[in-house]
Amino acid sequence: MIPRLLAAALLASLALLAAACGGGDDSSAQIDRTFYVKSSITAATAAEGTFESAGDQRDQGQATIDFDPFGDPPAFLRGTARLTGANGTITMRFDGRIVTTSAPSLTGAASSVSIGTFTVTEATGGYATAVGREGRFAAAVDGEARTVRASFGPQPEDAGEARAPSDGGDRSGETSGG
Repeated sequence: MIPRLLAAALLASLALLAAACGGGDDSSAQIDRTFYVKSSITAATAAEGTFESAGDQRDQGQATIDFDPFGDPPAFLRGTARLTGANGTITMRFDGRIVTTSAPSLTGAASSVSIGTFTVTEATGGYATAVGREGRFAAAVDGEARTVRASFGPQPEDAGEARAPSDGGDRSGETSGG
């Protein structure tokens, strides 16, 4: 009886350890680290730069981002970020909203922020178990300097979808400024 209990306890411990380390095949699980990207816009829908990751296994390397702003005016964003470092390569597909934060300058460039979600679509090396994992991304684009700063990481537990209430929506949590 005791050997069976020990075996069950050992299997349960290994399962918990695998889950904590990002192992297993639970494709709905969140990513377990945050990637910070600094890049320069190299074409109308592309940027290249570097990344650093935070978490148990730190990494750094090259970042390539392909993006497609769409809608009228461009109010949505989708794209792919590919990060290659010493621990391997990770590719994330992202979708989100764009909010313009400045009027176009004399050169026609405007700045914006984007928020949304991502899913890891491909991964190699130390990132291989991350395929299918999800998270949130945030990006700031400086149109004049032609730079993009982005982060890809786990979704905070208390984060909901950022939505404006409709005209008939519940505004009981809003406060009026004065």
